[in-house]
Amino acid sequence: MRFDSFVSLLDYWAGLQPDKAAFVFENDEKMTRSYQTFLQEVQEKSNELSESGFRSFGVLCDGGINCVTALFACAVSKVQAVLLDPALPFEIREKQLLKTDVDCVIDTDGALRPLENNGKEAVPEGQRFLFFTSGTTDEARAVVLTEKSLCASAFNGASMLPLTPEDRLLCVLPLHHVFGFVCGVLWGLHCGATVALGRGLRFFAADFSDFQPTVVSLVPAMLAAVLQKDLLNPELKTVLIGAGPCPSVLIENAKTKGLRVSFGYGLTETSSGVAISVDGDPFALSVCPDDEIMIAEDGEIL
Repeated sequence: MRFDSFVSLLDYWAGLQPDKAAFVFENDEKMTRSYQTFLQEVQEKSNELSESGFRSFGVLCDGGINCVTALFACAVSKVQAVLLDPALPFEIREKQLLKTDVDCVIDTDGALRPLENNGKEAVPEGQRFLFFTSGTTDEARAVVLTEKSLCASAFNGASMLPLTPEDRLLCVLPLHHVFGFVCGVLWGLHCGATVALGRGLRFFAADFSDFQPTVVSLVPAMLAAVLQKDLLNPELKTVLIGAGPCPSVLIENAKTKGLRVSFGYGLTETSSGVAISVDGDPFALSVCPDDEIMIAEDGEIL
């Protein structure tokens, strides 16, 4: 199944399994959002954004349910969403707000915080997602993505590594990075699975035992911590590794635990996944269906 928008994805699964948990998370106690309820909350938030009159929203991506609702609502409202790291020093985040003409911030509690004297440039009509990615010679730059490109990346993941509605995907990656947003949230929702929203580094170890995921996306350092501290819950079957080179010893150690380990390569500019390993060798990657590559004369992959 291919989706071109977030709302079409939610409509599809809300029609098939309205009461199925789209998200499980914890504030003071464990809570869930069914596909139907989450769709309704996204539509309500979208109405709020549209009525506000603002065109460029900075979303503080703490990984909570309010953050995810806001991001989906920005897509429905066809406004610009700038994904912000709430842990960044204020002066750096302020530069990012100015650079992307944000005129209103959506706080971690979902509240709208208008900014005075900001948004000097007119924001183009239509929905855009701006992810900041590190540069090699300069400060982080904003990469412009679209709802359609993010959905295509989720389709890539679902095609290469299909999940089922019985799966539970643990999201412990930062959502202001495209790897976290696509492989921590959209991949699971695309397949009608349940996404467990991790509670941050403080609860990283407990998230595995509390949420009992069947699949998780990790960066190599997280995989090392999971193996070293033996955090693997019995239900966990699949681990997707990305966002950096992974020592083969880590992958071999994970495989000895009975895990299926896949390695993914992607770019922020391509909305994450370009190639994923699907067979026995985690370093033998297959090109995702929505990506095209060429080999340059000097052997570089383009």
